[in-house]
Amino acid sequence: MTDWQNFLDLSVRQLAPSTPHDAQQNEPSSRLRAEYETVRTGCALVQRRDRALMELTGADRAAWLHNLTTQGVKTLAAGDGAYAFVLNVQGRILFDAGIIVRESAILLDLHRDFLDRALKHLNKYHIVESVDITDRSEASFRFALAGPRSAGLLAGLGAPHAGRMALWSSFLLDVRGTPVTVVRSDFCGLHAFDLLCEPAGAPDLFVALTDDSAGLHATPIGPDALEIVRIESAVPAPGREITDDVLPAETNRFAEAVSLNKGCYLGQEIVERMRSRGALARRLVGMECHSGDVPPPGSELLDSETVVGRITSACRSLALDRPIALAYLRSNLAEPGSMVTARGDNSSDQARVVSLPFVPCGSN
Repeated sequence: MTDWQNFLDLSVRQLAPSTPHDAQQNEPSSRLRAEYETVRTGCALVQRRDRALMELTGADRAAWLHNLTTQGVKTLAAGDGAYAFVLNVQGRILFDAGIIVRESAILLDLHRDFLDRALKHLNKYHIVESVDITDRSEASFRFALAGPRSAGLLAGLGAPHAGRMALWSSFLLDVRGTPVTVVRSDFCGLHAFDLLCEPAGAPDLFVALTDDSAGLHATPIGPDALEIVRIESAVPAPGREITDDVLPAETNRFAEAVSLNKGCYLGQEIVERMRSRGALARRLVGMECHSGDVPPPGSELLDSETVVGRITSACRSLALDRPIALAYLRSNLAEPGSMVTARGDNSSDQARVVSLPFVPCGSN
């Protein structure tokens, strides 16, 4: 069993949008293969240092946030949640966030790289409303459980309903004396839960989650196997597929993130115009590469000599045993079967558009 200090060291290898990692290598290591098998078939445990939390309090918090996100916040009760985009006036995505509703506060769960941008943006539109905005990123230690046996582990710890939770819903759970907030996030495309606790209680919670003697337990892994699963599941990632030059309808998460019944919000006119016209200049697609080499993110996609798109994430799929990539591609070329050329700094390869997800949830 991995001890607490080893787990902290393992978790240092967090993903950043511009940082290469083992998931992009052409020859996955035995460690990476074992960790991938854990998350695909069992229950993996990771620390999510890449995430931040903002807390909104005050009597106007729900109505105010309702006007700044693509989701209908005012209809959410304590324990409910939703996934949303926050847009600029041009309708482009400033950041995405999970909305977690508590009795006396709303939490925004977002990528740490976008925390400063989010604070600046929300404070810009905080004028006279009764709302307090606080960075709570360091107030909790955050674990995540991922894989098909995650809900079973939580059931064994006293939460038999975990497997039936809606996305971004949450509840409080006492785990051997440690209070834990459990949030259904499915952040990598598989059944997954974020677990938040006071930093002082984190070592005890780690022991409870990894206790071999308790039967079902979680196995600590690093972030690289989860990155492969995320790409195989076609989940857009902040800093890669979710950036401020992207429109909501281009991301393949429009139905999940955008409410069509909530009324006005910042950027809504652009979103509605694109939806009603039904025309997109580009779309997020999946691609398989022919040569066997993983194309670096940022590689251009060409039709003849014309740049028609760009790769945003890539890895060697361990389920398919071939390089795969997520990319934004011109809509006229975005149907499965279309062929383009992927051109990196020192490489060029033929790539074919395929249906998403690459690997359905529950497949190996």
